[in-house]
Amino acid sequence: MYSYIGKTCPYCGKVITQYDEAVICNVCGIPHHKNCWITYSGCTTPGCAQNMMEKYSAAQSTVQNAQGYTACSACGTVNAPGVAFCTMCGAAITGQPSKQYYTIAQQQKQAYIQQYGEAPAEKEKPQYYTIAQQQKQEYIAQHGAQPENTEKPKYYTVAQQQKQAYIAQQQQAYAAQQQALAQQYAAQQQALAQQQAENPQQ
Repeated sequence: MYSYIGKTCPYCGKVITQYDEAVICNVCGIPHHKNCWITYSGCTTPGCAQNMMEKYSAAQSTVQNAQGYTACSACGTVNAPGVAFCTMCGAAITGQPSKQYYTIAQQQKQAYIQQYGEAPAEKEKPQYYTIAQQQKQEYIAQHGAQPENTEKPKYYTVAQQQKQAYIAQQQQAYAAQQQALAQQYAAQQQALAQQQAENPQQ
């Protein structure tokens, strides 16, 4: 009895019977239908060295590596020489140096290091002050002490400004009304006093 009978052909997925002609791969030992083996031109087992796709991939990889092509380790896409990131998934290509971007100041620093073999002396960064901060610094330099805390300015939106103006207007109107009432009362009191002075018996 042949050992391959009852086993499944990996190419067509059908069971190999005693009536089928079969070919057994001399590398992985997996049996195939003879016609499946001929149709595929070899073993169809994934990972087997006799697998034609594996042979083709290995040969293609050898040619591509010789020409500078690099396969992405993330998705397997073969990328052209000099590509730093995979054109399919965007992952960094292994073996490709990462790009470095420098500002003008950094470029000047790198040129200085290459020329003199050491980094240039660090310069003190300029300090920027608002007018209030400048005045505070001048006060400290003149008096040797911190100035007393002053009330911070208040900032309002347009609606808040209009509200503040309305409140001030109402307060002014109320004050004017109270002043008018006070003057009227004072005039009445003065008239009453004058009347009593003219008619003391009343």
